[in-house]
Amino acid sequence: FVLDFPAYMCPLTKDKRGNPKLSERFEVFIAGREEGNCYSELTDPIEQRKKFEQQELERQHGDAEAPPSDEEFLEAIEFGMPPTAGIGLSIDRLAMILTDNITIKELLAFPTMRPKK
Repeated sequence: FVLDFPAYMCPLTKDKRGNPKLSERFEVFIAGREEGNCYSELTDPIEQRKKFEQQELERQHGDAEAPPSDEEFLEAIEFGMPPTAGIGLSIDRLAMILTDNITIKELLAFPTMRPKK
């Protein structure tokens, strides 16, 4: 498990209680590979807008990875959003470990996308 991600790296995540420099996020690793990304959703529209505005400043100063603000998302959470959290698991990556494959492409179900041997 990797815990305590810097809050600036997690714009959709709640800040950690007691330490606003960190986020309520963790990642699960198995055999050195990321298997899951987990976090508590930021449901406060005021705080979310502040984070989006910070990202916009970073974009304007040349950060190509900073995404644009999502006004539709902000509008949606202004109507209210219950406390929410989730985990995104990678079944493909777990299958890679179980089958001892190096790449996900080796597991693809669609032959036209599978690399030729």
